[in-house]
Amino acid sequence: MYQYSIGPNDGGQRLDRLLKKLLPDCPTALFYKWNRQKKIKLNRKRVELSSFVQEGDQLDLYLPEGVTPRESRGAGLTLPPALEPCRVVYEDPQVLVLEKPVGVPTQPDDSGSPSLREMALAHLIQNGSYLPQREHSFAPAPCNRLDRNTQGLVLFGKTAAALRELTRLIREGRAEKRYLCLAAGALSPDRGELRGHIVKDGRKNRSRVYPAPQPGSKPVHSRYRVIAPLGEDSLVEITLLTGRSHQIRAQLAAVGHPLLGDGKYGGPTDRYTRQALCAYLLRLHPEGDSPLAYLEGKTFSLRPWFLPGGFPLPHEGAQTAPTAYRKEEH
Repeated sequence: MYQYSIGPNDGGQRLDRLLKKLLPDCPTALFYKWNRQKKIKLNRKRVELSSFVQEGDQLDLYLPEGVTPRESRGAGLTLPPALEPCRVVYEDPQVLVLEKPVGVPTQPDDSGSPSLREMALAHLIQNGSYLPQREHSFAPAPCNRLDRNTQGLVLFGKTAAALRELTRLIREGRAEKRYLCLAAGALSPDRGELRGHIVKDGRKNRSRVYPAPQPGSKPVHSRYRVIAPLGEDSLVEITLLTGRSHQIRAQLAAVGHPLLGDGKYGGPTDRYTRQALCAYLLRLHPEGDSPLAYLEGKTFSLRPWFLPGGFPLPHEGAQTAPTAYRKEEH
């Protein structure tokens, strides 16, 4: 028999989903068979697999010979050696906000380069916020992603409840995301909205924006304002109202103002060898009954690597329009 005490990060989820995490190689049909045979018990009773487990519950599994649950979350956790310290922008018991540098992937990939997620886990293990050996199904994870060559802010949920809530806020458009970029040429007018329909070519890892819907396209919507002209180019702030892969890069290229350094989308590369784009501001707008209500209106920001000296961050002292974080209807 395998016995599990349900901790705070395992509670609040359906029993069948927890079983899938503990026994990832077993088909769901087996769970129902074992449950009918009373080999799965919650608090010493047979319950429906759709039941929710709660902190403090006891899960007993009477599994056939040769079937072994996955070990604790920490048993399979390996971190690359000599990870560089991550830059913490904000941290509390539930939420971690990190700066993702240019060249660092958000999630582990085939390149073998250390990812921001691995840096975050190393940081949380070191400060005692995350004890992987005690977790059956949870590990802190990023709630938003950025391209490898985009600098910016990334949100992490340190607990399962915080991860679910942050993901919900982003999904419902209650996370305000602003970017700074250097765009080729002078945008006119100096503020406005960009709309279109985006199609991503997965083979080329490139997106294209069309004025009308296309097969497989998704609507994209951004708001922009020119912060300052920089010679023949423009320092631009973008507020995302949808979040699609390469949205800003493709939208600006579609209107003839690609990012400096972004050769993939036709941007000039004589001054920069990487796209001049930074997710420089995050602001959350949870409801009053949200477990993260204390973060209402709190601003997380960082200074982009390409921002010229003497320029303050655009949000400082600025009023936020209520529509900046409205949910975009698709």
